Amino acid sequence: MENLQLAGFGKRLVAYLIDGILLSIVLGIILSVFFGGIFASMAGSGALDGTMTEEETAATAVAATGGLMLFYFISVVAVIAYEVLMISSARQGTIGKIAMKIKVVKEDGSQLSVTDAIIRTIVKSLISGICFIGFLITLFNKKEQSLHDMAGKTLVVSAE
Repeated sequence: MENLQLAGFGKRLVAYLIDGILLSIVLGIILSVFFGGIFASMAGSGALDGTMTEEETAATAVAATGGLMLFYFISVVAVIAYEVLMISSARQGTIGKIAMKIKVVKEDGSQLSVTDAIIRTIVKSLISGICFIGFLITLFNKKEQSLHDMAGKTLVVSAE
């Protein structure tokens, strides 16, 4: 670890925000296309103008809810896959990390395996879903590790 320059909280936060914006745009476009089709179908079937029966309206609502749940599941899997594939690749970072010139490495400086990346990403996903404290821990430890870094035995370092 002696030769590795830690990335710091600020660069990590900006990289996280870049990835969040990028993923939101991509998933938003997919959601718009997917649900645009559902709403167009609903409009054509009379669901929106009151010509459907209550049973047909309820069935349409259940189908739309099921579609939303499926989209949410696919989104979670896609975000996890994106993170795992990017940080375990030769680039060693997501698009946000690459833009900030930082990368994820094991504590000994070597590249992450897919298994290392999966452990780190699942813990990161759980932490980000619960609270931001797991990220703030970065500010209070010598290796500047978040909880997901500690779990995956990783560091985020300068790529320069």
